[in-house]
Amino acid sequence: MIFHSKQNPSFEIHDLFEKLLEGVDVVENKKHYLAILRAFDVFAKACVGLNMFDGAFDFLFHFQVTRFEILPSIVACNFLINRLIQHDKVKMALEVYKEIKRVGLCPNHHTYAIVIKGLCKNSDDLKHVEYVFDEMEEAGVTPNSYCYAAYIEGLCKNNMSDVGYKLLERCRASNAPIEVYAYAAAIRGFCNEMKLDKAEDVFYDMKSWGLVPDFHVYSPLTRGYCETGKDSEVVDLFKEIKQSCLFLDGVAYNIVLDSLCKLGKVDDAVSTLEELTSMNIDLDIKHYTTLINGYCLQGKTVEAQCLFKEMEEKGFKPDVVAYNVLAAGLFRKDLDSEVIDLLIYMDSQGVKPNSTTHKIIIEGYCSVGKVGEAEAYFNRMKNESVELYTAMVNGYCEANLIEKSYDLFLSCQTKDIFQQKVLVLRNLAWNMERARSLFDFFIGRGFTLGVVTYTVMIKGYCRMNCLQEAYDLFQDMKRRGIQPNVVTYTVLLPWEIKTSIFENAFLF
Repeated sequence: MIFHSKQNPSFEIHDLFEKLLEGVDVVENKKHYLAILRAFDVFAKACVGLNMFDGAFDFLFHFQVTRFEILPSIVACNFLINRLIQHDKVKMALEVYKEIKRVGLCPNHHTYAIVIKGLCKNSDDLKHVEYVFDEMEEAGVTPNSYCYAAYIEGLCKNNMSDVGYKLLERCRASNAPIEVYAYAAAIRGFCNEMKLDKAEDVFYDMKSWGLVPDFHVYSPLTRGYCETGKDSEVVDLFKEIKQSCLFLDGVAYNIVLDSLCKLGKVDDAVSTLEELTSMNIDLDIKHYTTLINGYCLQGKTVEAQCLFKEMEEKGFKPDVVAYNVLAAGLFRKDLDSEVIDLLIYMDSQGVKPNSTTHKIIIEGYCSVGKVGEAEAYFNRMKNESVELYTAMVNGYCEANLIEKSYDLFLSCQTKDIFQQKVLVLRNLAWNMERARSLFDFFIGRGFTLGVVTYTVMIKGYCRMNCLQEAYDLFQDMKRRGIQPNVVTYTVLLPWEIKTSIFENAFLF
């Protein structure tokens, strides 16, 4: 009908509805009248489904209300508000909400919850959520669990998980309806803010109230443990999830495989892979690549190569990630000639190397003492990306050629030389020993280092939990007359809360 009206401008849908209502007696033809009301709803929802939001708004509040004095259904209005919020049209959604109240329609729990969810999309609008709860109280509507969960989730999504959890606790203390989803939102928020200890507190608090964790609870915890290198916790949580009989997909299993491999439990990882097969969950190339990496980490390159071949025999075509993992493993065992064979085979299979491949080759050659080969390769590829400069600087550090590392660092040539140097140092900050060697070499040569460079180094130490070193560097920075900026303090803030080391850092 909508399509027909667009194709034929002379056909007016509004005229059709007028004809349908013409001469209808509400009392005598109640069924017919109710059917027409349903048609109003269906048409409005169809407009919304086609993202014709202006058309839906006009139909519900101008045509339907003004022309026939028929109030739209709250269900149709909720559908419109929800879709507007999904499309980030929060301002228009709030206009619909105002119009609902203007025409005398009563919002229901779902309306309020959707509006709360919309206000929580922007941190600047969070302050207005309290007014919605006030309106609910005035209307005699008791907030349900979805209303509270929407607000808690909004706070947590805006990096205000502490506030969100305090609200959750207040709701629980006042016997307000709080369900698992609200706890999941708090856990997810703390994990996103890298506050794993607080996420765990929420997890145990939830269980103490007799609530059963679901996938939405376990998923952010697993991801948080994985990102912070807590592999033992990942494995323990995996066992708990299995005992809970919750379904785990292939992605979740791959996280566990990776943690088992990092813990050196490759045999357990293989058993887990077999378990995955027995459950008829499709294996993919990521599962095999994870196990190959596990064998490489243990120095079992023969087993890694066998698994690589098995992967191909089972119909999986290795991607560049799989080749990179195996190449790095071979380099760690000083098997550089086998790496060359692998790269030749990789090329024959039509798989193109990426910047990570180049990085592995450069650093790999340096690690086996073949700095000349690394330099030759670097000179051929150095215009590919800044990561290759990082790799060569890293390689020189690996070979204890700090002066060469320094000279290369100074020779970085891009449109923004300073930016490239910072990127190189930031990449090196994953290996603080090498980064510090280069950093100290710069200082010794009288090179002027700025706030960005210091902040990169401080962040690297904090990430490695070397807080005393981070603090010492912070003090050195100030002694040299370099003023910390907002980024520096943002890096230090989470640690200032957790430890007394930085208690004087925020004294101006």
